[in-house]
Order: sequence, then C-alpha cells, then structure tokens
Amino acid sequence: MLTARGEDTDTVLGLELGADDYVAKPCSPRVLVARLRNLLRRKMNIQTVQTLKSVGDLAFDTASRRVTVRGEAVVLTGAEFNLLILLLEHAGELVSKEILAKEGLGRALQAYDRRIETHMIQIRKKLGPLPDGTSRIKTVRGSGYQYLVSG
Repeated sequence: MLTARGEDTDTVLGLELGADDYVAKPCSPRVLVARLRNLLRRKMNIQTVQTLKSVGDLAFDTASRRVTVRGEAVVLTGAEFNLLILLLEHAGELVSKEILAKEGLGRALQAYDRRIETHMIQIRKKLGPLPDGTSRIKTVRGSGYQYLVSG
C-alpha cells in the first residue's frame, strides 16, 4: 500500500488486511523502488517453487516450460509441451482427444484430424519409456490418451 496515512494504527490495519507492504507518503522514490523490487523477488521465488512438479522420474515446470526425465532436459515444441502438461496434470487418468485439441492446441478437433497422434508420437520418442520399459503414454483407441504412473 502506498498511502498518505502514516500512523502506526493505519500501518497495522493495512498489513492485517493483507497488504504485502505499507509505505506512507511522502517517501523517497528510491525507497519505493527498492521495496517493489523486494516484493517482486519474493513473489517470483514463491511462483517458481509452486510451478515445479514431478510425476515419477519426469519433472516439469509450467512457469519456465521445462521438462526433464531422470535429470536430463527434454526439448519440446510449444504444442508438445502443452499436450504433455495436460496429460501430466491428469496422470493416471484418461484425457480425451477433444480436450487435448481444445486446451492443448487451442482449436477444436476435426474429423480425420491426426495432429494429436503426430504430436504424441514425437512426445513418446523424446521422453523415452518408463524405467520398467513400458511406454509413458497409453493410447485408448477412439477415446484419448493416458500418462501412465509407474509403480
């Protein structure tokens, strides 16, 4: 909060109501900029921690759009990353082709459309198999795909 009210009770009330910081005017522009940088740094650290997730030996970060398998970076196209994230967020569950097309590719599934199948082939190649040798992504004929959770 940046406010003209600088009494202690105002500061306490502002912080108790959820403000991350409380600055009374007038204040030095350098102090204000330093406080804003500190808040942004704190928020970025919190975001990074919350966006890093893993499923088995695969780790992914939705903020930086990075994927690793057993610590090795996997280079994916934008569409491949979007489709994989949808599968990972629903690991162990069936994700329909309609949802993959709409949410992963940003367009409706068309009749005789093979885009999803083509992307899945590339994703499978890039990720490799699970530690037990089975494919990470199962095709459920006519329905969709499922990211398998080993174990």
